Amino acid sequence: MNRWKRKNFFKVVRTIAEFIIVVIMLFIIIRALFWEPDYVPYDEKSITKGEDGGFIALSYFGVEKYESDSTTLIDEKRLEEHLKALYESGYVTISQQDVLDYYEGKKTLPEKSLFLMFEDGRRDTAIFAEKIMEKYNFCATMGTYARNIILTDSKFLSGDDVIALEEHSFWELGVNGYRLEYINVFDQFENYFGYLNSNEFAMVSKYLVRDYDHYLMDFIRDADRVPLESKEEMKDRIRFDYDQMKEIYEKQLGKLPPFYVLMHSNTGAFGTNEQVSMENATHIYDKFKANFNWEGTALNQKNGEIDNSIYQLTRLQPQENWYTNHLLMRIADETGNEMAFVTGDEERSKAWTVLNGAAEFKKNHIVLTSPVSGEAKMLLKGCTFGDGTVETILNGNVAGTQSIYLRADETGNTGIGIRLINNVLSVTQVSGGSENTLYSLDLFEFDGGSEYSDPEVELQGLIEKEKAIIQFAEHEWQVEEAKLRLAELESKKVASMDEGAEGYVPMIDLNDKGQRNLRITLDGNYLTLTIDETDVVKNLKIDAPEKGNILLAGNPLSSDERFSQRNLTDVVYDSVFTDFHVVKGETVIYSNRLTSFEKVKEAIRNGFEQVIIWFINHL
Repeated sequence: MNRWKRKNFFKVVRTIAEFIIVVIMLFIIIRALFWEPDYVPYDEKSITKGEDGGFIALSYFGVEKYESDSTTLIDEKRLEEHLKALYESGYVTISQQDVLDYYEGKKTLPEKSLFLMFEDGRRDTAIFAEKIMEKYNFCATMGTYARNIILTDSKFLSGDDVIALEEHSFWELGVNGYRLEYINVFDQFENYFGYLNSNEFAMVSKYLVRDYDHYLMDFIRDADRVPLESKEEMKDRIRFDYDQMKEIYEKQLGKLPPFYVLMHSNTGAFGTNEQVSMENATHIYDKFKANFNWEGTALNQKNGEIDNSIYQLTRLQPQENWYTNHLLMRIADETGNEMAFVTGDEERSKAWTVLNGAAEFKKNHIVLTSPVSGEAKMLLKGCTFGDGTVETILNGNVAGTQSIYLRADETGNTGIGIRLINNVLSVTQVSGGSENTLYSLDLFEFDGGSEYSDPEVELQGLIEKEKAIIQFAEHEWQVEEAKLRLAELESKKVASMDEGAEGYVPMIDLNDKGQRNLRITLDGNYLTLTIDETDVVKNLKIDAPEKGNILLAGNPLSSDERFSQRNLTDVVYDSVFTDFHVVKGETVIYSNRLTSFEKVKEAIRNGFEQVIIWFINHL
């Protein structure tokens, strides 16, 4: 009898659970079909009359569900943090027609106007960005490449997808071009890689520097950089792309979208070469109403200090590793507008005074964002530190400076500075603002230094290029030629370091992520330093006050140090101090670590995300 009751009890529970699931699914389906929200344009009556502030333009490469190793795609959560902060700072989105009317003198824009774009026409971008845009009533332009919308590549929106997207009031359509391909490509050893399509380029990108042209930017050149085509051949090649672009969009969508993003920007007017620029200009003026020609800055104005024509607009491309205050700091510097810098965990923030820059407290992370081309600093309140141990994980990008000042005055002009600068760890004696380096360690050498010689890496790059062509080339003759070159390269012998060749030292890129476990112990006039569980300095003699403050600091690269393969510079830096912990003996003076319960919650959340990522990648 008891067994029968239990059996019926579980039947009832299962029936109720199934009913709840059905109701939820019906709600989702009905909402999708009948309750789809509409974008509501800004209220023109609320426009502040006064000085023309223009508008800012932001363009994201793409959006993914969760954070990954990608150096271009921003994850859904980070994008929402960005857009939420812009919304809370008072920004409203403007449409393509608003931009046209503004430049034609027909309209005044809101004081805080945002033109939002997503490039490359990725399907995941449309999926993950739209619900965030709906939440904050933001509209955006989705850029696509004409070739991609007729290919059967599941990563990109098809023609039907793009038509469906435009039916949603939150989206407008833009054009990135006909193709994303590269010409005149040279590797870091100045070997000629020639022409590469986007897949080939991605496969060999780690062997390249910023020594290439996008397809429409220059003459096609040989290994000596001499043009391989005549002026008329160049014109025919460029004309073909614009004609194909127009034909595909008109066939697939019934029209050519009016807004264009010329790839690649920052090359001159409309190209690296003046004659090529003139040819691009002819087609751009003829086929489009507006063009984004520059990147790196966000502000567009038709009158004022920055005076962009509607065919030479500029946009800022937020990187996937930018914390929210990083983006806000860039915009505030350009516009002079008040921004709603984020604090995060208010309770955790109470322990610190931010002296310069902005700080966000995210669980066990302290993110200290520098002002433009300046140093950010924050002071631990009520902590007079003499002897003891400071532990943290430095998670800021490799290119930049993260600093910890101990026994310091309230500004950090006196004390001991422990710094991580462009992958070099140093201990400095700071007195009256002047510095004396007591110890320095190149962490590339600490990690083992060069594994391969320059000739070995150079050869590997050449081999990878041929493998990329074999895998991704469009024509069989290209594949056959690449196989012959590959066989020759794989049989080639080059000098190793053991044979006297120079060791290969990779170039630091702006987006290289960092993670260093740091432990600093002060005992009287002696300092012991541990990096990644290895003691690198024991009992280093120092000369500092017996007690003082603890400060955290961070700086972007100086202007002459900035480098990136995408030819971007960055004047703002995010220092990230994880699990910051201060003890004296057995006494905890300060800790920003997670509690045991919080660690369990994080482990469960991370495990769930990994399961979702696995399904996304394998189904």
